[in-house]
Amino acid sequence: MITHFIRSLSLVLLFLLLGCAQVAPTAVPTDPTTAVPPTPVATPTPIVAQVLPTPLPAVGGEVRGSAAAAAIEQATRALIALRDQDMATLADMAHADGIRFAPYSGLRDDDLIFSAAQIADLYEDEAVYTWGISTGIGEPIEATYADYADRYAYGVDYLAAEIVGYNERISYGNQINNIPDIYPDTEVIEYHFTGFDEQYNGLDWRSLFIVLIETEDGWKIAAVINDEWTI
Repeated sequence: MITHFIRSLSLVLLFLLLGCAQVAPTAVPTDPTTAVPPTPVATPTPIVAQVLPTPLPAVGGEVRGSAAAAAIEQATRALIALRDQDMATLADMAHADGIRFAPYSGLRDDDLIFSAAQIADLYEDEAVYTWGISTGIGEPIEATYADYADRYAYGVDYLAAEIVGYNERISYGNQINNIPDIYPDTEVIEYHFTGFDEQYNGLDWRSLFIVLIETEDGWKIAAVINDEWTI
């Protein structure tokens, strides 16, 4: 029995010695110069919708003369603002000296000139102004801006004018057109209709002049002038 005990004890000691003899694996240090960096995760670029400017419509039919492209574009914007009664936009385009509104191309010293601040609220303005003298009857043209505009500032659809004159006069009536004298060195664009009713043989022609002055801030509107046959 003692022999059996000694034999079992020997086996236990042998197992213990074998367990201590096992060597733990040595960690291999990582060389930072050879380490493979992690692959960066690309951040998706947000997609921003590009807002393109609204193209300006083609204006009129026959074109005569020439003018600066930027002035032509600004005049078209002015026509759109007049048509749409968008006085805020028209105010943004106003020259520093304001915009003259005249019923005829024979400009007068008492023509009304409104500042940008006045123009912004002009369509809602209920004040009655004297815009000039109606030819033929000799009566003063007294109206709010809204009523005046319906007759003189945009009485017909000038975006569809038959003829557009870039610094070239199209219409000739029986009064003196003194626009070049009052506004020298400017761009003057005339939008013209030759007439509307055949029975009048062209005496019912209508024109609208947009006068533009070049400034450091681009082309600005200096005058919106109606014209027509006068007696």
